[in-house]
Amino acid sequence: MKKFIIKITKSFMIAGITLSTLSACMNVPSIEKSSPLLGAYLQGSDLLESDFMAADSIEFNLSETLKPSLEFVETLDFSWFEESVQWTTSTANALLDFETPDVSLPTVHLPDLEFPEIKLSKITLPDVSLQDINLIGSVWAMTESTEVREPQSDNNASFLSKKNLVKANMMDTDVSGIDLSGKDLSGADLRGADLSNANLTGANLSGAHLWQAKLRKVALRDTDLSGMDFSEMDLSGADLRGVNLSGANLWGAKLYRTNLTGANLSGARLSNADLSQSELTGADLSNAELYNTQLMGANLSEANLSGADLQKAQLTNTNLYRANLTSAWLASAQLQDANLSQANLFKSTLNSANLQDADLSQANLMEASLIKANLQDVDLQDADLNKTILFKASVSKAALIEAQLCLTSLPDYTMHSRDCDRT
Repeated sequence: MKKFIIKITKSFMIAGITLSTLSACMNVPSIEKSSPLLGAYLQGSDLLESDFMAADSIEFNLSETLKPSLEFVETLDFSWFEESVQWTTSTANALLDFETPDVSLPTVHLPDLEFPEIKLSKITLPDVSLQDINLIGSVWAMTESTEVREPQSDNNASFLSKKNLVKANMMDTDVSGIDLSGKDLSGADLRGADLSNANLTGANLSGAHLWQAKLRKVALRDTDLSGMDFSEMDLSGADLRGVNLSGANLWGAKLYRTNLTGANLSGARLSNADLSQSELTGADLSNAELYNTQLMGANLSEANLSGADLQKAQLTNTNLYRANLTSAWLASAQLQDANLSQANLFKSTLNSANLQDADLSQANLMEASLIKANLQDVDLQDADLNKTILFKASVSKAALIEAQLCLTSLPDYTMHSRDCDRT
């Protein structure tokens, strides 16, 4: 510690002498070029108490002038500091109390620089996994802005086709028109994403979140969407052939002109949904909720609607040829001009239903209830009305003549058994 204090003291004293001398020299005013000291060599001279007011120190050589002072400091003996040395705040301040000369730094001017234009159009994206990566705005940040506006471009389609999209965050991402068929999107966050016209045929969407996603004309053929929530979403024009939507929530969904041929909608919630002019040939809608659903002009030929709730459903001009409506609830349903030829309505409930001008030829209405139903101008040729209840129903005698009656409860509360032998 003592050696360290001695070295520090030496350094402060040398610095003090040097800076004081340089400060004195810098404060000397310049003289005219005619000064007798101009260019003088002062090596070894004693300059203490000298007057430099008339001298020009620009070319002074002071290397040897300060040498004796520096040598004197080097030879000082600081052994007397070894005992009872006390450093006080005032002593430290005295050692550091010196003024440094003002130094003016020159102004630096940089030339104008032109940066080269960087284009990303040729950049090859690395083969990295998108699992657990946030794609909101970041997937497209790696591509040009024109590709963002046209997400169906080959670059983006190729990019996504090679990536792992399990649990990927694609919220509000535009992937419209892109081919993602067969991709594993399980657990992916697709809320608000634009999937219109995209091809998701055979894709794995189990556990995926699709709330408020744009699905117009999306291809989801043969995809498992069972139990998923599509309530109030727009799937108009979508290709949902063979899709599994069993137990799915499609309440209030827009499915206008949607192709659901052979789709599994068993137990699905479709109340207040719009399925107008949709293709549902051979679809399974058993036990589905279709309360107040729009099915006008839809094709439900050979569809399974057994046990379905179709109360107040709009089925005007709907094709239900050979459809299975066993134990279906059709109370107050609108079935004007509907084609129910060869349909199975065994034990179905059609109370207060409007069947005016409907085709019920060869339909099975055994044990069906048509209390207060409107059967004006209905075609009942060869229809099976065994044990059918027609109390207060509006039906012409001509229509009943062509139907099979056995233990049939007629509108006037009488029972007719005309064709029991035939049946």
